[in-house]
Amino acid sequence: MISDKMKLQTKNCDAYSVFPDFKGKTMNIEIVNMCNEKCIYCEYSAQGLHRQGGFIDDELFYKVTKEAKELGITDVGLYITGEPFLNPLLDKYIYYLKKELKFDYVYLSTNGILCTSDNLIKVVEAGIDSIKFSVSSSERENFKKHHGVDAFDKVLDNIKFAYKYREENQLDYALYMFCIITRYNEHEKEKMKELYEKYVDEIVCLNVISSPYVKGVRELLGTQMREAGLTEIICMENLTLPCEELFNKIVVNAEGYLCVCCHETRSGYTCVENLHEISLKDAVYGEKMKKIRQMHIDKKICGTICEDCISGSIHEIVPFEQKLCNKGTRISVVDVSEEIKRRFQ
Repeated sequence: MISDKMKLQTKNCDAYSVFPDFKGKTMNIEIVNMCNEKCIYCEYSAQGLHRQGGFIDDELFYKVTKEAKELGITDVGLYITGEPFLNPLLDKYIYYLKKELKFDYVYLSTNGILCTSDNLIKVVEAGIDSIKFSVSSSERENFKKHHGVDAFDKVLDNIKFAYKYREENQLDYALYMFCIITRYNEHEKEKMKELYEKYVDEIVCLNVISSPYVKGVRELLGTQMREAGLTEIICMENLTLPCEELFNKIVVNAEGYLCVCCHETRSGYTCVENLHEISLKDAVYGEKMKKIRQMHIDKKICGTICEDCISGSIHEIVPFEQKLCNKGTRISVVDVSEEIKRRFQ
């Protein structure tokens, strides 16, 4: 189950090392950083970043994933902040990872709009192991309010087809669903279960995450999730040091930068090394990453973006690598309160 994999990735280590072993672990590599939705709780959408961006460099993708295989990475996720089906090379990338490099587990997360029958068949034939749909409503109007697009029927049809194709052809790729829970859809939890559970293997509910850089989300969308029935995993609220991602996962954004974690990859504040200029091995085991891991082990993260993440508030911070933090991509504080009120009230 996907919840088991998530818990395994965030499992406390018995001993943290500045030189962690990545054998059997995960890499998330972002093949596109644009999105075709405007989710009300999405920081990247709020900052306008999903309307700009592009695809990962083709040669860099092949270089980095080959180097990841050599490091012992077994699982590869083809997404971070964007919609992977926007990249026309998605199925070719999956084929390369599964059929040529022979990674154990290749997966993606999608909003489902472009996971059409044709595209689904392509990624399945290429060898995808699992597809996670991010859907936050069982009602058409509430779907539109949460996701910012009127695509409920299309997404539901695509989910149904993904399940039907698997069953009719006796295939074994997994289907999952993430639901972001806000105060405006928490009444739907049972309805979402009734509607979707027959088509996916597991539904995971996540409380809406409040970024310190987006005002209004915590105040106007925040909720408490207590009911049973759907798998519940609370993220961000109980983060502690050291951050597990530094020791259990490798993160590469669409620009080709090695990042400290999968949060804030567009701002440049988490970027550490340029993989166009250095090998993945030299990057993840270089002095910069070793220093950052030691900061987490010592619990001395003041002045870094990690401090904002752990505390949930904004501090005076500096990038890990100034030259990778371009002025145009710096973090800006956005207030989405009026947009939330416009959509829901």
